[in-house]
Amino acid sequence: LFPYTTLFRACYNYGRYVDQALESALAQTYADKEIVVVNDGSSDDSLEVISRYADRVQIIDQPNAGSIAAYNRGYQAASGDAIVLLDADDVLAPGALEQVAAIWTPQTAKVQWDLRIIDAAGRDLGRKFCNFDVRYDAQRVRDAFRRTGTYRWPVSAGNAYARWFADELFPLSPAHGPD
Repeated sequence: LFPYTTLFRACYNYGRYVDQALESALAQTYADKEIVVVNDGSSDDSLEVISRYADRVQIIDQPNAGSIAAYNRGYQAASGDAIVLLDADDVLAPGALEQVAAIWTPQTAKVQWDLRIIDAAGRDLGRKFCNFDVRYDAQRVRDAFRRTGTYRWPVSAGNAYARWFADELFPLSPAHGPD
């Protein structure tokens, strides 16, 4: 059983994108989810756009403190057992949470996926980041980490973290940011 999921977004002056981002999160058909949005002191129309969703998302409006502080505030407010980090210019693919749920186990620390590169209008540019090979499975991740101390991973978006694992990382610090 996939746990209750929290998606949270950090937003700073991304009013032109955050509507698309929120629509993609709200369109997830996985029922047991919450969406937390942290407006990090935006001076554009971000808060106005986010406020249109006030009946469906939890909004935190704070003075500008930077992305790490926004992630920490969102994490503190999140109540889900699985955490998906998204930024205000990200669009979550339809069915993403169902795909994560299909492979989730109680021992899962993290699920990661490729990010499609899109333009400002949300059009797919036909490129991916990280561009994972289908053979890059959990065993290859472990082997890479043992060999090099790191592995190929997406930036903050493109990951679902188990709270039991993320609790060891949060709160983040400037030396240990989300990317």
